[in-house]
Amino acid sequence: ARDCIELQMVSRPDSAATRQFLERVANTLLPDAAKGLGIADFDVENVVTLVARPESLLPLHLTVSKEVTGTVRAEGTVEKVHQIDVRTQRYRYER
Repeated sequence: ARDCIELQMVSRPDSAATRQFLERVANTLLPDAAKGLGIADFDVENVVTLVARPESLLPLHLTVSKEVTGTVRAEGTVEKVHQIDVRTQRYRYER
């Protein structure tokens, strides 16, 4: 509606640090399987969008999305990874 505001936050964690973390987790949990595992071009983008009334900041609509893209190498094959998760909430207030 015209009497609402939209606030948006976008975050992108450091892709190299995230890739290293995932490789450490794989080496810890599945050491044998992780020997042939390689993760490249790994990116995560989080977007939070809030629509609210400006005078009170009471939320009317909230969307949280997370998009993951990357390339995984395992056992001689290379796979592209793409996943997006979107969660939406709507709020209604009664007097």
